Amino acid sequence: MNAPDTGRMTGQRSTTMKGKDACDACDAREGAALCGSETAALAAFARVHHQHRYLAKQTLYHEGTPALGLYVVCRGRIKVSRADGNGREQILRLVDPGGVLGEEALIEGAQYVGSALALEESRVAFVGREELLRLFQAHGGMAVNLLLHLCRELVSTQANLTRLALADARSRMAGLLLELGRRYGQPTPEGMQLSLQVSRGELAAMVGLTPETAMRLLSEFRDAGIVRTDRRQVILVRPERLEALS
Repeated sequence: MNAPDTGRMTGQRSTTMKGKDACDACDAREGAALCGSETAALAAFARVHHQHRYLAKQTLYHEGTPALGLYVVCRGRIKVSRADGNGREQILRLVDPGGVLGEEALIEGAQYVGSALALEESRVAFVGREELLRLFQAHGGMAVNLLLHLCRELVSTQANLTRLALADARSRMAGLLLELGRRYGQPTPEGMQLSLQVSRGELAAMVGLTPETAMRLLSEFRDAGIVRTDRRQVILVRPERLEALS
């Protein structure tokens, strides 16, 4: 099964890759949720998945639509989020190369709980639900790898929920910047530069703040010499100060 076509709703269509990149040569394989499996399982996965290329801002799937299969990020970065009736967004997580999304498909008749959007040009492998279940039955180690990955995601989600429920706005923003620094930070003479370019609104949506509050806090951090900002770019100048605030 190919990935569902969201082009009718978005005005854009993903591009089906005519030639699959070899899974065993993929840079994201090490530590990946599925692709780090043994050779036989990896070969079986390569036979059943379909690769698609998404441009930045293209949608993989929409919240509330049938969960038809699992997505594995090969390259790029995907945002999974939910929106309320007023259009306010809550970003649930960012999925990097080697990560998976659409795991709701493991539950029969389930719907996707959020919408998935490419933050940058991305290449994603899609496996339909039935093919995935047959793959797990034949290669139990791959199922165990996915289970361990989902457990790590659950622990991370619980930590994020605790932060949202108990921390004040300043602590939430400081903690988020530290987390993004650990995941996407690149050392520079000025400090730790985030390779992930996100808008102020997206930063706010990750920690349950309004864009206005996020902008005010970033301005405070900048004036205090803790960070430097330039449009969508953020540099952590004094991460130890963020640690103290988080």
